[in-house]
Amino acid sequence: MNEPKTSNLGLNKIDRSSPSTTYFDLDKYLDQNWEKIDEGVGKVVEKAEETAAQVSSIQERLDIEKRRSVTLEPGLQVVHAERASAFKLEGLKGRTLVNLLGRDGGCESITGWTKSTSATIELSTANVNSGSNNFKVTQSEAAGQSYVRTPASATANVNPANYYIVLAWIKNETSQSFSARLVTADGTSAIIGAKSGTILAGATGLVWHAYRPTEMGSNTKADMDVYTAGSVAVGGVYYVDSFRIYEISAAEYAELDSMTPEQVAAKFPYIDSVQPVRNLYVIRYGNNLLPPFYEWALPTGAIINAPYNFTYHYASGTVAYNTVDLMTIPGQRYTLSVNNSVANARNVMNFYDANGTKIDGTTVSGTTTPVSAGVNTVTFQAPVRAETMRMYLYGNPSESGTASFSNPMLVIGNVAKPFKTREDAMLALQTDLFADPVTGTNADEVFEKDGTYFKLAKWKRVVLDENKAWLLQSSVAGYKILAIKSFPPTTNWNGFLLTKFNGNVLSSKESLTEGDKAHFNTASGYTDFYISIINTDSGWGDSYTPTADEIKAYFMGWTMFNGSAGNGVGNSPDAPANNVYNSIGTKWWARRSDGVTRTWADATITLPTTQAPNWTPYQLVYQLAMPTVEPVTSEGQLTLIEGDNQVEVGTGIVLREGVKPAQGSNGDWGINIVSSSVNAPLKNKVAQMMRIYRNSLADNDWSIVTRTDGSAYGNQRASTSNATYGLSASYSVTYLMLDSSPTVPFIGSVADNEKALLTDLTEVVQQSAARVSVTETSLNDAIRELLQQKNKRNVWGPIE
Repeated sequence: MNEPKTSNLGLNKIDRSSPSTTYFDLDKYLDQNWEKIDEGVGKVVEKAEETAAQVSSIQERLDIEKRRSVTLEPGLQVVHAERASAFKLEGLKGRTLVNLLGRDGGCESITGWTKSTSATIELSTANVNSGSNNFKVTQSEAAGQSYVRTPASATANVNPANYYIVLAWIKNETSQSFSARLVTADGTSAIIGAKSGTILAGATGLVWHAYRPTEMGSNTKADMDVYTAGSVAVGGVYYVDSFRIYEISAAEYAELDSMTPEQVAAKFPYIDSVQPVRNLYVIRYGNNLLPPFYEWALPTGAIINAPYNFTYHYASGTVAYNTVDLMTIPGQRYTLSVNNSVANARNVMNFYDANGTKIDGTTVSGTTTPVSAGVNTVTFQAPVRAETMRMYLYGNPSESGTASFSNPMLVIGNVAKPFKTREDAMLALQTDLFADPVTGTNADEVFEKDGTYFKLAKWKRVVLDENKAWLLQSSVAGYKILAIKSFPPTTNWNGFLLTKFNGNVLSSKESLTEGDKAHFNTASGYTDFYISIINTDSGWGDSYTPTADEIKAYFMGWTMFNGSAGNGVGNSPDAPANNVYNSIGTKWWARRSDGVTRTWADATITLPTTQAPNWTPYQLVYQLAMPTVEPVTSEGQLTLIEGDNQVEVGTGIVLREGVKPAQGSNGDWGINIVSSSVNAPLKNKVAQMMRIYRNSLADNDWSIVTRTDGSAYGNQRASTSNATYGLSASYSVTYLMLDSSPTVPFIGSVADNEKALLTDLTEVVQQSAARVSVTETSLNDAIRELLQQKNKRNVWGPIE
């Protein structure tokens, strides 16, 4: 029979159902019951402790802020976040690279370059690694060794006690291996180092050669070439670009032993002359990596029904592609989903290497022919050498019909996700960040305070143009010494970097006993800057003293000469030879047609007062004795989404530069177009237009196209029809500059618990309230100023 027990703990009760069962068992009714009570209480205590621990954990997450350190390296990467959170910048330091070849290494002009006897050089826009051109070298006369060497005008000043690395890019279509090297300035012998990287036959990539002091000999000047000791057959072709010579530290020299060619190229990218970390940005791409269709290249007749839905007609035998290019991470897995309205439509993904060459055999299996209409999904992995991937959407080329594609979704990983529009987050900082070019010390730093970014500036960049108060200090045979007084002081007489109009890096000298030298005057406390200008550059003869305005003209790109010398016909600074002005004859001026070489244009007897076309002023970068704090122009805030994030770190962004579009003869309006009829260039050569704004709002009516035929200032231009153009609208452009600069990592943290998330939110609210308050105050001040002008004519009517 069932013995009675209590309902909760199951304690034994006396059974009083009959006299025979009514007795008191000490073990059963006391000992066993107490054991059950003790066990029950123990469970309660254990549960209470467990609950207390959970409560304590929650309390700790709400009371103690925890953050996780995150370093965002240059380039493209995947960053995992446990929860959606904002990135807080905690460290961003400058870096400076100095290309001892100046601007000549960009391979934009063949003037002055030398080559092996049987080779020919020509400019090419194919296979460009940097800038707009490269050199195509053809073995044209006889088989043999081949080289391309930097011009004498770019001979580098080197110190045999220092470390150096030389680098260049090559696309090698010959059957021989190629290398890079330093050669003596007279070209008679090579300088050999123990560390180098070569390119094999048929390959494309970086060639480099590094040197330690014991290998530099006694050389104080050197040139550079890309060469092969093998025999190149007649008709053999190779392309070269991006020559650079950098002084490096002993530590950097040692690090080369463990670096891949890709890492070496990333560490020492090509730059012109002297470049800091310029205009850094970091972009977190959206959960969906595919942009809306108005950012794709669509064929004529395609109709965009919605941002992620378009329809187009296709005809048998004619392939009309709808494409978009995306950056990719080698080895990364992606999942693609596309909704096709018809069966057998094509959703193709191809991959391309760093040179824009399609990687054979990498068309993603499963994307070429969807088996049915509806959503088609495929997972794939980017190949090892991939840098970009191109998405193609198009109809079956053997059929005719109408196809619609909608809700395309490309995500990181192996799992398809529900459709979302792409929503990127970006932090951009428009500033220059310098550091010591060899040691990396004394770096400029960016920091954030109350939602605003500032720079602790330890270096100052000065454009030495006509606006400076130039003084003539002295005239010496062959050159003149000019000065600018009262700069903010530097740290030493030689604590600077100076580039000439041709991009050459000029060296310092404590006593200016020759031309093309400079220093900060010691007696002035390093505030007065002195520079020696060679007479054949300026056109001022030994016996002539230039006026203040004539000095300004030189720094605007104009060279003086004697217009009456010789027969006075067709004169220039070089006709007759060394035609400087020596207070005899007639003063004339001419400009260098390309801003660099001694090919002259626009000769005039009138003193020029405007900067010559193609002229790049002298530029000075020097270390400040006392650092300053400067505000930084910024845009956006970087946030990470929960899960995997594809993040890009780069340089060269220009934020919302104002532009006045120009109208062409066909009625369309253009931006960054350079032609005889339309001239609307941006301030810098463009690598990529990121966004065009109309009255501060994104304007998707512009068609952005890539042009390398000289019709764009850089690589891209944009146009829109007269019907969509706003005559009274204000336009601006955010873009990436074509000129490259070194990159550095963003160091920061993200919230790792609820307290950190709440703190971030509170700070954002406080900063937003402060900005609104400042804006209101500024607006009230402006209105008050207008009201105080009530006695003046008000063309807008009364102010209420």
